[in-house]
Amino acid sequence: MTRMLPCPGVELFLDSSEDLYLLPIQGREQLRIEAPWGRWTCAALRGDPLEAMPVELADEVGRILDWLASERYIRPAEALGSADTSQWDRQVRWLAQETGDGPTRQRRLRDARVLVLGVGGLGCVVADLLARAGVGTLILVDDDHVELGNLPRQPLYVASDVGEQKVDVAGRRIRAAIPSIRIERSRRSINGARDMSELLDEHHPMLVVCSADRPPIAIKSWVEDAAAEHGVAVMHGGHRPPLVYAGPFFVPGLTPCYECFARSRVAPGTEQLERELSACRDRECPELPAVGWGDTAAASMIVAQCVNWLAGVADPVLVGRELEFDLSTLRSRFVEGPATRSCARCESLRAAA
Repeated sequence: MTRMLPCPGVELFLDSSEDLYLLPIQGREQLRIEAPWGRWTCAALRGDPLEAMPVELADEVGRILDWLASERYIRPAEALGSADTSQWDRQVRWLAQETGDGPTRQRRLRDARVLVLGVGGLGCVVADLLARAGVGTLILVDDDHVELGNLPRQPLYVASDVGEQKVDVAGRRIRAAIPSIRIERSRRSINGARDMSELLDEHHPMLVVCSADRPPIAIKSWVEDAAAEHGVAVMHGGHRPPLVYAGPFFVPGLTPCYECFARSRVAPGTEQLERELSACRDRECPELPAVGWGDTAAASMIVAQCVNWLAGVADPVLVGRELEFDLSTLRSRFVEGPATRSCARCESLRAAA
């Protein structure tokens, strides 16, 4: 007989009268199974011995279990956990709650290859969270060395790491926490779409998280040019206190490019000013404010969306749009991109995809 367990979002409670309550975390009303069936239904779901169950109750308890399964209050045990995913047991339970089969979704994460471009304030938190979520291969790309000023907001690094390559230290710390992960490192800077294309040719990721910020404007277009050519999705994000940003999520051939997204936010009549400002920022990268909790907030939202997409839990809600979150007021809003591809570059990306 297939062992059935409560869905992760359902709590069992047997009261003093032996009425069984199934208390969902969200989404539906609580369910009560009256005594004497409640006691034995609870025993079956907890794996307790059933030899003492009266024969006259057995058929009805069986029908109750069948109904609970059809209404998705309970699931087969193998859908909620497995030996090869036991390290992520609590996460697997959430994946099962969302999709009905937690181990299969966790294995999809294990088979994923994600390139994290830049392992500074945002990138090292993203890389750490992706590794702990069970992503099987991380490609870390950065040409910077650890500096003393990095330590207050880049949690993979400590004082004794100052002077070392960031990708080496980050890879070492991540492997110490998750020994099974595969780490690939690239100590290089990105100076154009060709550099990015060479990286994708070498490492073959299925997703790029763009957490690099130099040059702040051009880097996003370079990454998307190369990603479109290779059919690779890109997640953007960042922060400028008190605002943090997650997205937009770029999907080749489906969403407008980042340039179109940025252009759609420009006030009419200021287009020339914005072009000059962007060019100036790319030439002379400004030293903007940054705080560790801002990086962590942005990284958490970014990783949640990446895990949803990689595990097949849900389509990212950030496809073609950005979530803006204010750390001071705790208010958020979606910033929508253009509804259609609106430039020749978008059309060339679509054709390449």
